[in-house]
Amino acid sequence: MATIQDIDPRFRHIGKKVFIFITLSIAILIIVIYQLGKVKDIFAKTVNLYFTHDTAFELSVNMPVKLAGFRIGRVSNINLDETGHVLIELEIKKRYLKWIRQDSTATIKKEGYIGESIIEISFGSLDKPQLKDGDKITFAKTKGLEDIAKEIVEELKPVAIDVKNFVEYIVNPQGDVTKILKNTAFLTSELRTTNDELRKRIIETRRSLKELEETLRNVNQASQDLPKLTKTVDNSLQEIEALSKTLNQKIPVLLDETQKSLEEINKIAKDISRQSPRIGIMIDKAENIADNVDDITEAVKKSWFIRGNLPPRTPPSLIPPAILLPEINNGKEK
Repeated sequence: MATIQDIDPRFRHIGKKVFIFITLSIAILIIVIYQLGKVKDIFAKTVNLYFTHDTAFELSVNMPVKLAGFRIGRVSNINLDETGHVLIELEIKKRYLKWIRQDSTATIKKEGYIGESIIEISFGSLDKPQLKDGDKITFAKTKGLEDIAKEIVEELKPVAIDVKNFVEYIVNPQGDVTKILKNTAFLTSELRTTNDELRKRIIETRRSLKELEETLRNVNQASQDLPKLTKTVDNSLQEIEALSKTLNQKIPVLLDETQKSLEEINKIAKDISRQSPRIGIMIDKAENIADNVDDITEAVKKSWFIRGNLPPRTPPSLIPPAILLPEINNGKEK
């Protein structure tokens, strides 16, 4: 009976082809595993170190072990020893062992604040001997979050008590703070009243400033008109001065003529009083005229622009009627 290998030549030697394919696949897989192992240091030589701790808290198998940020191993095992302490075994790559010395320490840390826990190993001194496989490394206990929280709580207790006392002091109705708040409220109301008054004063001040500006404009306008006014006053003074000079020239002549007229009138009055008693009435009228002339003369002399320029003169006097009347009576008797 014919087989499929006889019918289709592609299926000839199919067993050998499958064997070769599987062999190549296995070889490729082995090469890939070897390369991954080489990259991940799966096939690197390792040594074991250990340390003891009081608790296994924050510890786990396969926890990373780092040196200066480089992963150099892992936690391989966690057990309790005969004394009840936690025994932690570390699997360290042998090529990093040269930096781990007798004074190196292992500590439990976190990568960041909320990162995973790691075991950090510190560099040792070059003058100290290098640790060997199976040696114990010193564990340096660090404060965990719980320890730090406890310390913070203990430190905050006095602060909390002080805050409580302070709050009680603040809310005390008879306390100083309450009084200060009341005084502040009162002062605030007074400040509001003062603010209103201040606004009123500001408005009044603005009005006063506007009035002052108006006054200053008027003064400025007046100062601009002042030269014209000064010029007008100067012209008036010059005219008054010219008038004063004219009067100073004419009034003395007028006064002399008036004096002469009075003397002539007195002489005529004396002559007439001797001739006829009727002339007494005329004399009285002449005396009145003379008095009026004297009044006019005195008024002119007292004017402000004349009195400083005239020399003192003795005014003439008319014959009193008492003297004339006896002469008239004597004429009648004769």
